[in-house]
Amino acid sequence: MKRKPPETVPGIPEAQAARLRLVGVVVFGERAWRLPIAAGLQVSRSTLHRQLAGKRSPDPSSIDTGLINLIASERLQSERRVRALRKLERKMMDHLEHVAAAKASLGRK
Repeated sequence: MKRKPPETVPGIPEAQAARLRLVGVVVFGERAWRLPIAAGLQVSRSTLHRQLAGKRSPDPSSIDTGLINLIASERLQSERRVRALRKLERKMMDHLEHVAAAKASLGRK
């Protein structure tokens, strides 16, 4: 008796190539995601193109694990960038307040 395949997670494609595309597009954008995905997975571009053509890797779970690690790394980089942007935004606001206070003390508008 054949076992029923496990149910997939909604929004995550069953095909490895489709998962690679999904992560690539979400993380790096619609246009230039192939090179960063290959680099992030530490595979050659030709290996990535074979996988995208539907040729499964010898260990598909290692690709999925690599994608998860890549997502986590990009998320952490994004969070660092957000913190840096917030800090710069606050400094710019402080600067504007300082300039406004200096102008007010000199009687300028």
